[in-house]
Amino acid sequence: MMNLSSLISEIDSDISIDKSLFVSSITSDSRKVVEGSLFLAVPGEKSHGALFIDDAISRGATSIIFDQWENPLPSEKPIYKVPHLRQLIPKLSQKAFGSLGEDLFIVGVTGTNGKSTTVDFVMQLANHLGYSAGRIGTLGVALDGEFISDLSLTTPDYLTLFQACRTLEDKGAKIIAIEASSHGLSQKRVQGIPFSVAALTSFSRDHLDYHGTLNNYAEAKALLFKTDSLKVQILPLGNKYTKQIVRDDLKSITFGEKKEANLFVHSLETEISGSRFFLNTPVCETEVFFPILGKFNVSNLLCALAIIDFFEPNQWKNLIKQIAYLSTTPGRMERFSSSLSADIIVDFAHTPDALEKLILSCRQHYKESKLWLVFGCGGERDIGKRSLMGQIAAKFADFIFLTDDNPRNEDPKKIVDDICKGIRSRSYKVVHDRPSAILEAVSRADLNDCIILAGKGHETTQTFSNKIIQQSDRKFVQSLANYDNTEQKK
Repeated sequence: MMNLSSLISEIDSDISIDKSLFVSSITSDSRKVVEGSLFLAVPGEKSHGALFIDDAISRGATSIIFDQWENPLPSEKPIYKVPHLRQLIPKLSQKAFGSLGEDLFIVGVTGTNGKSTTVDFVMQLANHLGYSAGRIGTLGVALDGEFISDLSLTTPDYLTLFQACRTLEDKGAKIIAIEASSHGLSQKRVQGIPFSVAALTSFSRDHLDYHGTLNNYAEAKALLFKTDSLKVQILPLGNKYTKQIVRDDLKSITFGEKKEANLFVHSLETEISGSRFFLNTPVCETEVFFPILGKFNVSNLLCALAIIDFFEPNQWKNLIKQIAYLSTTPGRMERFSSSLSADIIVDFAHTPDALEKLILSCRQHYKESKLWLVFGCGGERDIGKRSLMGQIAAKFADFIFLTDDNPRNEDPKKIVDDICKGIRSRSYKVVHDRPSAILEAVSRADLNDCIILAGKGHETTQTFSNKIIQQSDRKFVQSLANYDNTEQKK
């Protein structure tokens, strides 16, 4: 239990609080309120937290703090107005939960694609070097590969994020890698987190429904690199938007395929089970086998290696040995094999750039195979990318099944029609029911073909206007006879 007077005096000493009041927890999400909670009613992007005060009280909130709200408020619970509340939440969190350790190494990873895989690789590589490591992002909160909790957003609200960091540190984490989404950055969810490293994995079109323009999207990403505590920035060499995103006054470590990068690869050759290439580090050049599919995952690996090298320098010999033991991030270029049917690749690709890289990567690994693509586009998201994804699918896949991918409150037929505007071939079929689309692809593909399931990745639900149903590409494939995500074809 926490003394409310002590907590509030930390952020506003002029407010008089009954010293006998205690709270059990603090949250700005009414759905997370438990008996005895302090609820922070913070102004949001689309609505004000004050609209959820009644819900918070019904769930057991005993005290409320609010800001920028002039409408009537409930009177049955202690309610206090604190100006500039959002900016004060980091200070309140540290008072409530204790400051994060000065020796805790926190990494912020942003980018259009590759965030989840990169933070997962950071955790795995740190573990292989003997360090306890945590990750926070789309796949939830995990420590040393063990799942701890789910998150409703890639980058949660500051209170949730801070408490997750505290939990991981209390459990022994020495390094924490956090996904920083453009939404989370623009909404200041990570402001106040003491990042030592900011990393950019990639940058291409996404979330224009929210940011409006590509420049605005880049400016949102740039917010991570304005963190005062940063010691270094890690970025891909050659992206034309990089200069707009990163800082000129901060040490940079670059990665890519050009020898001008601090960390680069060359002579990459693909196999059915991964890639081989020469890795150039600041101290050596070594031939490496990387057991993960996808050329883009080589880029994610380089980003993670640069992060770990800065965290624990001069470990290259040891670090390179561990690359062969990395495992696939769930729902990210994840391969399911069968001795009786075509391989299936499950991936989260839901942007034009990610979809193109996914299909081309599969083409590289499955050189003589026909590629069957199952994908859709999300409802209430950037409409402009739908026809682009249709164009990419038609250009690089051999046959396409257009299906549902979280239509939300949009008409699934309208979404598919938007995708079809970019398709200039007849090699596609519309099957709105996703499991049915997957089954038809499996039934039609030959043994040596490759079936790509794009867009859902790790997700376990499908969202429609009137319902949310349980639906997982990964689990559905595993339910099919003879499929396994670890078995190699005989």
